[in-house]
Amino acid sequence: MAGETETKRKMDAAILDIITELQAGRAEQGLKKAGALVKSYPDETEPQMVLALCERRAGKGAAAIKTLETLLERVPTHGRAWQELGHCRRAVGSPDAAAYAYRKAVDANDYLVGSWQAIAAYEAWIGNQLGARMAGQEVSYLQGLPQQLVAIGNLLNDRRFEEAEALCREFLETHPDSAEAKRLLAKMGVEFGRMEDAARLLEQAVQ
Repeated sequence: MAGETETKRKMDAAILDIITELQAGRAEQGLKKAGALVKSYPDETEPQMVLALCERRAGKGAAAIKTLETLLERVPTHGRAWQELGHCRRAVGSPDAAAYAYRKAVDANDYLVGSWQAIAAYEAWIGNQLGARMAGQEVSYLQGLPQQLVAIGNLLNDRRFEEAEALCREFLETHPDSAEAKRLLAKMGVEFGRMEDAARLLEQAVQ
């Protein structure tokens, strides 16, 4: 277990270094590091995600799409991968294919604000005002939540349950009346098989 934790720590540090390169406008440098990271951790999804991001930022949209499609063949419910695929398809001038990817993204993870924003814009563009309004309502709801809860929702949908639960319980210590936090914690209870706890939390959330 300690070895796994150390491996994850090193991988996360390398990803942070690559993100720093991108923030500094050094996409090509980040791309080189991301390629090396994928070779070091071929079975992990996050290195592939950051590789695709670097490829898109470096103007290599086709390569980014291929990276993401390969990842999604292995993990078809990876919401953030679908969202990044939507960004890539939009960047290469394929709005319909991008919209499909964004819809798959929110099907997998309904806390992805960027995908809801893109869906709202696409629906407005094609003249579907009802669809645009519905997606816009999702955007408004998520933007109205504390950012900690959006982050917890993303962790939960990424199936990083232990991290999500720890953060959610910490949030509830200072916000004990938060219905959204209780709903999130109830979802985690279902995942962990704690059905009585989940039912109790859901009952509290709707009071």
